Amino acid sequence: MGTRDLLAGLLADASPAIALCPQSADVAVAEEWMSAEWVSAGFEGVVVKAASGRYKPGGTGWWKRRVTETVDLIVAGITGTLDRPHILLLGRYRAGRLSYVGRTTALSAAAGGEVAQFLALRRVTESNPIWPLSGARHSHTTGGPHWR
Repeated sequence: MGTRDLLAGLLADASPAIALCPQSADVAVAEEWMSAEWVSAGFEGVVVKAASGRYKPGGTGWWKRRVTETVDLIVAGITGTLDRPHILLLGRYRAGRLSYVGRTTALSAAAGGEVAQFLALRRVTESNPIWPLSGARHSHTTGGPHWR
């Protein structure tokens, strides 16, 4: 009897809240698990490993493919007003420079209100220069926003 069979036996009478994760050697099946339907059910991604592979501390030999990836971004600007932000303009540091990488969809009134409260606490002034680049100025050209 293999490890998975032993685990299935242990979970046979467990609460429905505890479930044995599905497994497959079929790539098409794994790709289906990455669909919106599975994500809405709480599925986070797949782990790829050799069929005979065993867990090793540090996860060597295993590869996790998440449905969504998390990336840290900086709110570099907004559209709308500080009292009612409409869209957040997002940036990321690359090679020591802040680069524009994208924007959010339009914020709901509630989300805009939350962002406005957050911004009110962190307004940049001469006495509160929280901007990480001393003397940074924003300019906008037809090629997109640039910070210098």
